[in-house]
Amino acid sequence: MLSRFFLPVTRMPVTLKEFSEKYLGYRKKCPIIFFCRNNGYAISTPTSEQYGGDGIAGKGAGYGLHTIRVDGNDVFAVYNATKAARKLAVENKPVLIEAMTYRLGHHSTSDDSSFYRYVLHDIFYDLQCRKRVLKAFNSAEKEEWAHCHDMFKDVYKLVPNNIDSTLHNELVFREMTNRIKLQRDELDVHVREYKEHYPAHRCLLKSTSL
Repeated sequence: MLSRFFLPVTRMPVTLKEFSEKYLGYRKKCPIIFFCRNNGYAISTPTSEQYGGDGIAGKGAGYGLHTIRVDGNDVFAVYNATKAARKLAVENKPVLIEAMTYRLGHHSTSDDSSFYRYVLHDIFYDLQCRKRVLKAFNSAEKEEWAHCHDMFKDVYKLVPNNIDSTLHNELVFREMTNRIKLQRDELDVHVREYKEHYPAHRCLLKSTSL
């Protein structure tokens, strides 16, 4: 399974010995993904003394690796980059992903990042992150919600690759089992009892049971 060949690189892998396995991965055509989280800081050596470029993506290409640089603060961008990397890895094409991000916290419990970077930077980014999260929540609140009954149907629209198609009907349940119907009915009772916390009128699908 590919999950066994996913190698997260938490330290900045730019020295000769730390980068040797990338070259080995290329030479042996290993189905492996090297994931580097580049937050621009290190607990030992600053990036300005580690490499002359703006990251390690160039070094990955130099070693013959398929290389992807992505915004490490963008969840969807990281997801899509990893998904694309996996498609290459299953074809025995090693991939390096460099996620450019910013570390809000300390490197470890024994680290005090205020010694090597401005505290005001952390405060600024922390406030910006909170503003963006609140803005995203406020935007999402304006959208209509899916009906809670959707949790009890359409479990699989497509049969997963690791599941025998003959078992598909048993997994999806053409008709809900008594146990699932009971769970749905219990949910309806809960929603009616605490309806002030569940604005059902905003759901995409209406239901008389609610």
